[in-house]
Amino acid sequence: MRINPVGKKLFGTSLFLLLFAAFSFIGPVFGDVPAVNNVEPWTRSSDNHTILNITIMHNNYYGGHYVDWIEVDVNGVVDAVDLSPPQPVDLPLVVQYDMNQVSENPMVRVRAHCSIHGSSAWSDSVRVGDGSRVGGLFNPNATAQADASLLFQIAIFLALAGGLSMAKVKRSFRKHGTIMGIALGLHTVSILIVMVPSMLTSRGLFEGLLTGLALVLLLHAILGSLVEILGVYLVGTWAANRANVQACSKRKRAMQATLLLWLVELLMGVYAYVLLYAAT
Repeated sequence: MRINPVGKKLFGTSLFLLLFAAFSFIGPVFGDVPAVNNVEPWTRSSDNHTILNITIMHNNYYGGHYVDWIEVDVNGVVDAVDLSPPQPVDLPLVVQYDMNQVSENPMVRVRAHCSIHGSSAWSDSVRVGDGSRVGGLFNPNATAQADASLLFQIAIFLALAGGLSMAKVKRSFRKHGTIMGIALGLHTVSILIVMVPSMLTSRGLFEGLLTGLALVLLLHAILGSLVEILGVYLVGTWAANRANVQACSKRKRAMQATLLLWLVELLMGVYAYVLLYAAT
């Protein structure tokens, strides 16, 4: 099969960017020491208290090996919080820390302690009270990045449904191609603006690749990369010669495979959200 030069260039560029993004967030692995993935402040509307959602990863759990306490540093003042009963973790643990009503904008950082392997590194400092959100869109434990990612998944699914309708029902292949291009654009934005920054700011997320969440996220990332590459190629070749419907028909199997991978990727993204937040 001869590849259109425009599609070939887009394919190569997309592959390079995805590989660069993938290697950029692969970091060192620190055994069984816990890791603070995220510290997300939000405001509880019932009493106007500022709550910290602290997401902790701790892999390779076995008897006598658990997260037993955390430390919260607020402008240099450290508060130790005992986690009783002790918390074994193979999925992310979300600990809520109540800061009461915050009148200023303090800097906060957190670390978690393992009963055997010691404390994690301190998380990145977070400014609290400066535009903190009010809970999550679908779950109060959810982070802003997770909410944005889920909304992108929903928008992409609706775009795909609309694109399929144009091809199957309306028989309008030009509109079908345009809508699929919009879906691909949303997918690209979700990778570059939501998923890659989320992985760059997460620690320890992929230490235990055989655990449920890590495996789901890894497969989600792999499928997302394949979909992005195939989507750029298909949309690029269509855009270069939109009047040639016969050429599109020859790529029908590739389109069907891409759509199937895309739907599985979207489902895994939603499932990862459930594992991270709705199940906590």
